[in-house]
Amino acid sequence: MDDIHREYGVTLRYTQDYQKRLSIIRKVLVQEKVMFEGRNVSDRIVSIDLHYVRSIVRGKEPKSVEFGAKVNNIQIDGISFI
Repeated sequence: MDDIHREYGVTLRYTQDYQKRLSIIRKVLVQEKVMFEGRNVSDRIVSIDLHYVRSIVRGKEPKSVEFGAKVNNIQIDGISFI
């Protein structure tokens, strides 16, 4: 894929969605290589389509790992901001 981009990248037109997806796939590849070496990866991507979803280790009996989006909640004067 990189060879195609190097050779024909100037003449090809890529959509923004394609470029974003390709960068996510490249980041996943780097993370997988690091994990293969036996090291831990913080903020590991578990879904290419939902790259902002992270695994959450809860330690519950039926399922020890859950998946969800990271959210910050701030409350100011009784109003919640997400």
